[in-house]
Amino acid sequence: MQKPQHRISKKLVTILFILLVFPMSVLLVQRAQGVQGASHSVQYTIYEDALASGWHARSRASRINLANPAPVYSGRYSIAFTPTERGARLSLSTDTSVDTSLYTSLHFAAQARRAGQDYTVTLYDGAHKPLSTVHLVHYGGDPVPGSWKVYDIPLSDLRANATHIRGIAIQSRSHRYATLYLDSMSLTGLFSSQTPTPTSTSAPTPTPTSTPTPTPSATPSPASTPTPPPTPSATPAPTTNWKVDYETGNLSQWSQVNTGKNSGNGSIQVVTDPVREGSYAAKFTLTGTGGSQAVRAETAATQAQTGGYEGQDWYYSWSMYVPSNPNQTTGWGSWNVITQWMDLLHQCAPPVAVDISPSSNSSTGYVWSIWSILKDGKNGCASLGPTQHWNLAPVQYDQWTDFTVHLKWSANPTIGFVEVWINGTKVLPLTYIRTLDTGGGVYEQADIYRPDFTGTNIIYFDDHCM
Repeated sequence: MQKPQHRISKKLVTILFILLVFPMSVLLVQRAQGVQGASHSVQYTIYEDALASGWHARSRASRINLANPAPVYSGRYSIAFTPTERGARLSLSTDTSVDTSLYTSLHFAAQARRAGQDYTVTLYDGAHKPLSTVHLVHYGGDPVPGSWKVYDIPLSDLRANATHIRGIAIQSRSHRYATLYLDSMSLTGLFSSQTPTPTSTSAPTPTPTSTPTPTPSATPSPASTPTPPPTPSATPAPTTNWKVDYETGNLSQWSQVNTGKNSGNGSIQVVTDPVREGSYAAKFTLTGTGGSQAVRAETAATQAQTGGYEGQDWYYSWSMYVPSNPNQTTGWGSWNVITQWMDLLHQCAPPVAVDISPSSNSSTGYVWSIWSILKDGKNGCASLGPTQHWNLAPVQYDQWTDFTVHLKWSANPTIGFVEVWINGTKVLPLTYIRTLDTGGGVYEQADIYRPDFTGTNIIYFDDHCM
């Protein structure tokens, strides 16, 4: 009888061992898989009730309050930024540059005191040089009164991914000033832990102790830092964010002024009325003589100010006022270029241009349009592709019209693109086209450029920026 009892005891021990070990093995495998695929959010705080240690604030043409008690998005305080003059700017900077390799977005909440406030955001690199400027309107709309709007701007749009930054600037672009409230500003991102899958052992621990996954600090140091994508040597970046607002009282912010080329009588003057923002704008006047060549009054930026290099991606904004007198009397030509991006050879047509075009579908008889004509300036202006033309919106007289054109420059039609906003409304969705010809890049021009028929046309320009 003892031997059967012994065999029964061994069987019971075996069963108990299986019952204990099998669930534990499943638990270990599940835990290993969970650790291997875990993703964690990371955050670098810039402002939360106060600026982070090492960060400082300064303002231009404005007042700031870093401990504003109301309204607040979270916590006890927010930032109140109140412009007092044109070009008001809030600048936040840090003593030590921040590595952005872990982060994907600039995150913050904003609320406006008054509707219709236009703001831009710029990040600065480790040498305090501006990277790129974006308009808030393109990331969910302008801030609104009475409620908070949360923005998550991709660092790639700010040209700040996988680099180092030392500052942020938020600038008012409005001609009527009101307070902007800001809160909960940070850099945010996600990363995945890469813990190797544990190998099984012959004797698993019966009661393993769970080890919590560490929460990354504000400046985590991962095991490996992603390598930034190489910058092609043939695509130098502009050295500054370019702007022309005529507040110098002259045309010196442009690199070149050209009036009356070939024929016609053109002039460009800085005036005090009408103005879109600030104290000055520019009046472009062109009087045709009935000759056979096109006439123009134009200003030009450099290629570096324009950022007109292969692979570059920029927003171009400006405001324009078209008076009914004398333009309704004179009328317009079959084409009337008002802004163009001309290639460096300037032998043929500009690759991209904004135009006043005749249209029977407009109450004024004309529409704003954008077109692309691609010619080979190295080969007798041979065609490089089809001419493309998009009507955007009716021309409105005696009021300011705000333009934003988003362009990526490329000779590859699957890479280059264009999209357009007028008065904050998108009128041309992102459309892939070839945006560069064989001319080695482009530079921006503001003009009245048209056929030489008799009569005078006048346009006012203000607030060009990139």
